[in-house]
Parts: sequence; structure tokens; C-alpha cells
Amino acid sequence: MKRMNLVQIIGIAAVATVCSATAQIAVVDFERVVKLHPNTAGDRKTIEEVYTTLKSEGDIKAAKVSKAVKAFEEAAQAIQSPVLSEAARKKAETDAKQKYDEAKAESDELKQLEDLHRMQLNERERKLLKRTTDAIRAVVKTIADEKKITIVLPTAPVLYYDETLDLTADVLRALGVDPAAVVPDDATGKEAAPAKTDPAPR
Repeated sequence: MKRMNLVQIIGIAAVATVCSATAQIAVVDFERVVKLHPNTAGDRKTIEEVYTTLKSEGDIKAAKVSKAVKAFEEAAQAIQSPVLSEAARKKAETDAKQKYDEAKAESDELKQLEDLHRMQLNERERKLLKRTTDAIRAVVKTIADEKKITIVLPTAPVLYYDETLDLTADVLRALGVDPAAVVPDDATGKEAAPAKTDPAPR
């Protein structure tokens, strides 16, 4: 999840301060809800599959680069042969120059392909995450409307809040997720520590 900067945090605090007299405020652990959303596990698998496909394509191109570089190195070494005539040496130099140009072209194409793959992967991740966050925001809005809440803040930048203001469990239930579910660790796939005890629905 993207960390909020100081300006965003100050902005949230200012909104909460100005509106506290008239607005009903609640909080949601947005990062936890995203990680536990039913879409997330499947989206992670999709990204892994896309990455594997792109990597396979990149590996094929990288092999071509290695082959072209090796051909250039062999051509450059041939120039050093002491038995070459002047005409043969010039021909070898021309051949080495051609092999160099081919190796450079292959290398440039590999870099362009890597940049394209990185952009494609980032765009796929962005679209999948947006689908999930949009779905969560819709659920949050529904719950907020039902409870007459006018402002819902993410828990991350809030310094303190009473647990009765936390709608996280309500949002997870609305998504069909057990509020006490553990969040899988992103790096290892292992389960993280269990969540706090789920407060009773309000």
C-alpha cells in the first residue's frame, strides 16, 4: 500500500478537526481490508503468471544478446591473429564492426523490452488494485450511509481513535471475509499474526 506523506496526514487531521463538531467520523484499516479482499489472492496469482510469461520472453531475448556478444568477441579476437594478411585483417575488422553493431542492437532491444514489460506489469497491477479498492470504497460508502457517517478515514495516519469508531470488521463482513482472519505475509506467503478480537457489530 502507498504510504501517506506528511501533507496528506496534516490534511486529514485538519478535516477531522474542522468537521468534528458536525460530522460523524469513522475509520477503516484500508490496508488490511485490501489484503483480505477475495480478489487479492487471485490477483497475486495473475500477476505471478504475467511475470512468468514476460520473463520467459525476456530470457529468450537475453539469450540472443549473449549469442550476439559472443559472436562479436570472437570476431574481435580474430583481428589479433598474426597470420592475417592486410586484406584479411581489414575484412576481419569490418566483420567485427558488423558483429558489434548487431550485438548493440540486440542489447538495445532487450532494454526496450524490459522497460515495456515493467510498464505492462505495473499497469496490470494498477488495474487489479483499482478494481479491488473501488469495490472496497463502495462497501464503505454503503455502510457509512447506513450508519449516518459522513467521514471515513484510513486508520494508518490517525494517531488515536476509539475502537468503537472502527468499521473494519463491518467492511470485512460485507465482503464475506471473517474479520478475525489472518493476513498472509506478502513476502513468504506465511500467515501473519491474527487480528485483534472482532468487536461486536454495531
